[in-house]
Amino acid sequence: MGGPLPNPNRRRTNATLPTTALPAEGRQDRTPRYPPGLDAVGRTWWKWAWSTPQSTMWSEIGMANVVARRAAVEDRLTEDFSPAWCRIATDLDDRLGLTPKGLAQLRWSIAPWRNEAADAADDMPPVTPIRDRVRVIG
Repeated sequence: MGGPLPNPNRRRTNATLPTTALPAEGRQDRTPRYPPGLDAVGRTWWKWAWSTPQSTMWSEIGMANVVARRAAVEDRLTEDFSPAWCRIATDLDDRLGLTPKGLAQLRWSIAPWRNEAADAADDMPPVTPIRDRVRVIG
């Protein structure tokens, strides 16, 4: 006999929680239209944010307001780089999964980048070291 049965009321501490792998290529759809009132810096940040791997998990309806708020903060940071605005930007980045902490909290991971040239190189036969190809004449 193998010992006592496990207690169903006890929480497992070594359980591995599943993560969602995000495509390294990022969002391939068109960038949503940026909200009115953004300056050039905010519009640039908006365009960049919607091209990230994390943006594949944002719905245009659900997260667009948070992304718009973060873009407005980026505009504000060009004028006032105070610790308060930096903290707001960091908190919003965490919520959007744009930081390592945010990725961990949301249980997201970024899949390895698929490089076609590297994949083709993997199919090539291994290279013999030069000392095995050279012989001494003498």
